Amino acid sequence: MWTAVDDGLPDDDVIVIVYVADESEPVWLGYMDEDAEWRYITGGRCHPTHWMDLPMPPVTVYGG
Repeated sequence: MWTAVDDGLPDDDVIVIVYVADESEPVWLGYMDEDAEWRYITGGRCHPTHWMDLPMPPVTVYGG
């Protein structure tokens, strides 16, 4: 579920999905650094309007 940045923030340095409305590709991985600055996963600054936690990875079932 998307969370507006005005409604809450993730913990520092936790990778989340960010929505940056003014980008041609608006959905990215990002995080909030220890200085409370939003960053793309590549380290550049960004200004998302919304964020969400990463989904759980798929469960792999091995036959045998």
